[in-house]
Amino acid sequence: MDKKKAGKAFSSDESARVQDGAVLVQVWLADTKVETLAQLKKLGFKSVAQPKSGYLVIGYIPIEQVEAFAKLKIVRYVTLQPSAA
Repeated sequence: MDKKKAGKAFSSDESARVQDGAVLVQVWLADTKVETLAQLKKLGFKSVAQPKSGYLVIGYIPIEQVEAFAKLKIVRYVTLQPSAA
């Protein structure tokens, strides 16, 4: 997200994961309790998938919220969702 701050363009691969100002990410959490997911939604997170195993959610987060999102104590790791082959 430093590219956006610096006024640089995203690569075509990065741009493919951006939709309406939000980026598609995988998020590993401390847990997936209702309260935890509510904290994500407060920052604009829109879930598109939640695998049954592990504490992983996949969804869109507004680009301007990524830093605040990553600083949440419940968030263990955030990465771009790999694009389909």
